Amino acid sequence: MCFFIHEKWNFKNRFLLAFFIPYSLWVAFIQDAIRQIMVLAPFLLMIISAGLMSGFTHYLKDKKQGSLVFLVVVSVFVITLAIDSLKIVSINRNEEPPSVSTINYITKNYDMNDTKFYCLNDWRLFQYYAPEWCDKKSNHVYFVSTMSKVIKDLERSKNKPKNILISSKLFERHKHKDRLRKLAVFERNRYAVADYNWLSLYSFEWR
Repeated sequence: MCFFIHEKWNFKNRFLLAFFIPYSLWVAFIQDAIRQIMVLAPFLLMIISAGLMSGFTHYLKDKKQGSLVFLVVVSVFVITLAIDSLKIVSINRNEEPPSVSTINYITKNYDMNDTKFYCLNDWRLFQYYAPEWCDKKSNHVYFVSTMSKVIKDLERSKNKPKNILISSKLFERHKHKDRLRKLAVFERNRYAVADYNWLSLYSFEWR
């Protein structure tokens, strides 16, 4: 608050806010993914640090033991962030997100050469956890958004895979519910975004 009260609104401040405010609205109301929120972290840290310095300059600098009070406040702030960070790391270190559990389930239970997995955005995780499934010549993980695109891909494929796996993130699944069989459900109540807490894996009967 001290920063906004005492700081002069020069070109640099207006430039930062021109990015920060629209992007914050985008994250809050449109795309609330964790990776988008992380982009705001540097701006929040700059505002907080500027606020602390502004508070010190205008309220503590000329007072007795003002520097000591400032150091205590900053130390408490840093220690609190460090403790919260360690808690988050300790919680996530031993727990698999549903998207990673899906990858491990597929790689352990299915032969790569006889399987094709259709998903919305988990293919990026496959590139990290199971890169052999993302060979460009014989891609076993296919990025699609709807079941219609799954069928189009299968129709133009010369070699039909034995196992056709579908992610619950795909749209239009209700149109083909008679041909979808649920294989596994992966749950975790840690994230604010629903897709990160719950995922299902289906097999698809193609003709």
